Amino acid sequence: MNPQDKTPEDKTLTDLAIQIDQWLRAQNGSGNNDQLAGILRTVLKLAQDNADRGDLKILNRAMQELRHAFRIFALTKVPPWQLISIISSPV
Repeated sequence: MNPQDKTPEDKTLTDLAIQIDQWLRAQNGSGNNDQLAGILRTVLKLAQDNADRGDLKILNRAMQELRHAFRIFALTKVPPWQLISIISSPV
């Protein structure tokens, strides 16, 4: 049976991984498909593991904030490690 013909209940993680790979190949081809596929597979595994809602909320928010930070840093010509400043006070 073709993975696309299966009902959602019949699809395995392998079937979904095949669809992820096909979808990524159809995208712009940034050369990062292996990393994106890994991220998406991890999300599928979290669903399969019945991860705790609180853990998922933390992960979701962290990924949103990282995406935003990456977009901001991409706008600058200065490497990100040069933008970070450490504020300390005398003890």
